[in-house]
Amino acid sequence: MDLYDRPANRFVAGFIGSPAMNFVPGRISDDGKSVVLEMDGAPRLPLDRSLQAGRPVVAGLRPEHLQTAGEDAPIRTRIRMVESTGSLAYSTTASTPGLMLVEQGRGRLRAGEAAMLTIAPENIHLFDPENGLAL
Repeated sequence: MDLYDRPANRFVAGFIGSPAMNFVPGRISDDGKSVVLEMDGAPRLPLDRSLQAGRPVVAGLRPEHLQTAGEDAPIRTRIRMVESTGSLAYSTTASTPGLMLVEQGRGRLRAGEAAMLTIAPENIHLFDPENGLAL
């Protein structure tokens, strides 16, 4: 569980967990308190710590930590595909890069529909894009 909760590097983060962690390039905002993702709409996710402003990063977002939210959600996208197993629903976004998210049960998301997504700041993993080490 320590490897899952606090992976030391990007390789471990991508290896532990199923489905695998989403990785999105980004940079730390000018105030150092959020990460701006390099994806459609340039969503800004608040962080639970401050980092060097402007620093390039790779954000790691576990599919099970992404949640649907209201109109003020930072990530606005469309759902490309939904696969339901009955107890879980696996959805893939149509954004670039695409994100995978997991919902309990049959899920509320449908292919082609708009999706507003968020993630708790403590569930955002950040990695150095050069050496892959956790920040």
